[in-house]
Amino acid sequence: MPGRWRLAGAALLQRIGGVMGLVFLDMAPALQRDVRPHKVLRAPVAGYETPI
Repeated sequence: MPGRWRLAGAALLQRIGGVMGLVFLDMAPALQRDVRPHKVLRAPVAGYETPI
């Protein structure tokens, strides 16, 4: 039974590695988006200067 889990995990890692390889080779540009959450301050915070 442990061998079966190890083989399943190895297959999953190979698939993930293959997708990552395509991303690094610019073959999947949709996966290269840079998504970052932007924090929006709604009220002044102590110690934070508002830009003029």
